[in-house]
Amino acid sequence: MKPRREPSSLLMEDEEENYFVSLSDLMTGVLFVFVILTTALALHYHLKAAELETAKNETLKALKNAAQAESETLKALKNAALAESEANEARQAAQAAKEEATQAHGKAQQVQEALDALAKVLREREQLRKEELQRLVSKLEEQNLAVELDETNGILRLPEELLFQTSEAKLQPTGERAIALLAQEMLPVARKGCGDSPLKWEAIYIEGHTDNVPIRTPEFPSNWQLSSSRAISTFNALIGSQPELQALQNHQHRAVIGISGYGEQRPVADNSTLEGRQKNRRIDIRFVMAYPSQAEIAEMELKLKRATETIETVKP
Repeated sequence: MKPRREPSSLLMEDEEENYFVSLSDLMTGVLFVFVILTTALALHYHLKAAELETAKNETLKALKNAAQAESETLKALKNAALAESEANEARQAAQAAKEEATQAHGKAQQVQEALDALAKVLREREQLRKEELQRLVSKLEEQNLAVELDETNGILRLPEELLFQTSEAKLQPTGERAIALLAQEMLPVARKGCGDSPLKWEAIYIEGHTDNVPIRTPEFPSNWQLSSSRAISTFNALIGSQPELQALQNHQHRAVIGISGYGEQRPVADNSTLEGRQKNRRIDIRFVMAYPSQAEIAEMELKLKRATETIETVKP
């Protein structure tokens, strides 16, 4: 049997037990608070670390953008300087080209003037030929000899029926009279073009022409022989009437009167019709203008050469 405790002793034991219980609860509470604070601190640190990382990344990105912007700015400045340099070069080149164009224009004008001078000589001589032949035709018409004038080519055209019988090369009486009259009026014109006048003949051709109807006779195997023989007969009649015509020379000291036969090769009308064939059977007196003289050509060539050489010197 256990000894019986005193009431005071029991009371003291209860108080001691209550004290330890309170202390234990206190320690538990403190520990709980510590855990909560530690947890809160850890969460706060984690959040701050994330914010710090974000701020770091944004800072690095901003620095990268700033560096890129600086690079682009430097590149833009470099391009601007290059563009300014190219613009200056372009302005200088444009100015140089303008000066060269001005010089070239002046020289080109000299070339054009030389060419215009040549064209003027040719036009003047063409006009002189036209006027002389018009006067010649008028004089012939006054004496009842009608001839056709081709002003563009400088040709007096005499039809076959005036001069020859069909398929014949001997002048008939009407043809002899017509050629004698033509020689009389043509001599002053031919003489003028062989002298010091601005009117200058290179040649005066007596041309024989036929239609395309074939001819085969012992005397004329083809139209070539017929046309040539007719041209020769006309030439002989002209010279027989006015011998001086044969002695005339052009500015190159060559005989001015010549002969050619073309057969059917140079028709002036349609050979498929009777009227056309009749027109093609003819004698043409062709007055050929002389080219500019050697002295005139040399002078123009010298002007052209000088102008061309000057243009070459201004090329880059």
